[in-house]
Amino acid sequence: VLDTTQEIKSCYTNGKEYKILLVASKKLVADLIVFGMIENKSLTIKYPTGLPDKLFGCFLRGLIDGDGSVLLSKNRPNQQVKDCCVSLVSGSESFSNAVAKKLTANNIVYGFSRIEKNLKNPIWQFQIRKHSSLRTLYNLVYGSGNPLCLDRKRKNLEEWINTPRVRSGRPKKDLING
Repeated sequence: VLDTTQEIKSCYTNGKEYKILLVASKKLVADLIVFGMIENKSLTIKYPTGLPDKLFGCFLRGLIDGDGSVLLSKNRPNQQVKDCCVSLVSGSESFSNAVAKKLTANNIVYGFSRIEKNLKNPIWQFQIRKHSSLRTLYNLVYGSGNPLCLDRKRKNLEEWINTPRVRSGRPKKDLING
């Protein structure tokens, strides 16, 4: 996808293969600094100034791929289909607050909490679980064709979206899609 002649190395951890691409470009570094990128950003990162609203979905996809998870689970007794939870974490309160405003502006309902237990610095966590919000998130993040993303996270959300569900308060045989 990057159309690079640079060597892409492989490393293995717990039986999984990971790819490593080292990029050393003064121009790329300068461009990233213009967008607000800094070294050791985890605790001090700010939301990128000037990011057009039309690119928020792409930006959010990068957040999910980098600092998020898309988990499917069955935790309740007699549960028939898996629940989905999309989670994002950040060590920066101001960045988290800016992302929260963007999620709200895009009609995505989320839980938001500050976690301090056994941590040197607190982290802020978003959890998106509501059906309509998960569908909105999917369309925002993956809806523009076949974007570059981590397939395992996209596939989990697609599996959840494509699973028929029982209508709330109705007999189990009455399945719905969507």
